[in-house]
Amino acid sequence: MSYYQYSVTLRYMCRTFPQKCSSFYPESTNPALVCNIDMILDYMNSGIFAIIPKSCYPALGLTAGPGDVCMMDSTKDHTDEAMRECGEAMFRILTDKFAGIFLKNTKFLLSDTPTIADFRFAPMLIYIKIATKLPSRLEEYFNDDMGNLPLFLDTIKKVIDFAQPKW
Repeated sequence: MSYYQYSVTLRYMCRTFPQKCSSFYPESTNPALVCNIDMILDYMNSGIFAIIPKSCYPALGLTAGPGDVCMMDSTKDHTDEAMRECGEAMFRILTDKFAGIFLKNTKFLLSDTPTIADFRFAPMLIYIKIATKLPSRLEEYFNDDMGNLPLFLDTIKKVIDFAQPKW
């Protein structure tokens, strides 16, 4: 398991190691920001992350789940079409919500400093890039804003190496 895969793990780390991590989930000092963080995490889990398996797993040779187009003999021939459709939906979400709202006026997701929402979302862009082109604001966010954080790119290097050939 990678540390960024589960929101609950990120919250646990911030609560368990407050001296080192509380700035990423400032429950006691900035409850309004925590509400935004939780809202973004919930939105990701119920929205864009649900599309990732359908949009890029077949390209990586991974299974997308029972009943998915790529998993059934009667619909496998439509896998590429389904992947394109999901990629288009993902691009609209990235453009409208992430670039258009969550990153519109801030360097990070609704914040000028990185939070666990960023640590949860940014690594997933590696997989999302398989399915769709990223809006320019998200390229800037990943490469510059997140990419300039100490150890961020080093931490996800293996994931980049795995997915990059499919970009």
